[in-house]
Amino acid sequence: PELEAAFATYGETVAEGMVYGGTTSALSTDFAKAANPMFTDPPGCSLLAQATFMGGIITDSFPDLAPGEQLDFFPAPDFEAELPGIRSISGEIIGMINQTPQSEALVKYLATREAGTLIASTGRWLSPNQNVDDEIYEDYFLRKASQVLVDAEGTYSLGNSLMPQTTVDAFWKAGLDYTQDPSAIGEILTTIEATR
Repeated sequence: PELEAAFATYGETVAEGMVYGGTTSALSTDFAKAANPMFTDPPGCSLLAQATFMGGIITDSFPDLAPGEQLDFFPAPDFEAELPGIRSISGEIIGMINQTPQSEALVKYLATREAGTLIASTGRWLSPNQNVDDEIYEDYFLRKASQVLVDAEGTYSLGNSLMPQTTVDAFWKAGLDYTQDPSAIGEILTTIEATR
């Protein structure tokens, strides 16, 4: 019941009339071009729900846009009123396969401010350490995303960050299948479950 309810909520956001070009467009638009209708005259849509890295993709396509002025983002609104300020994250997760003094030292080091500063200075990743100075981020979107996470009441990893790859593949396909035919929810959930 919970998964069906989650898919139904998702379905409300991609229902006909809710997305630019309808469900056909939602299913067939190239990922890197999904934001393009926001910048037509007149705009075809006003919002795109996407990850932090999308700002870079958009500015590659529209280099005259000024980040923070003509292009910006905001964190998703609270989904549960009793859990305000909780933000979803995805990314790399480190785990030890063999616990040795060296692997423990590496994991501890990667959580330090020093390592976090090196990670953030690449311009590609958010630091895992909240004490890294925001100014290390040359990219506007990473700098703002860092502040959103520092200000969050808590975070949780998106489910697909923690799933085996076969389940991730089934999960992504399920989103497309549900968008195309919400009545197939039973079969869709069975397919995901079969990958576990």
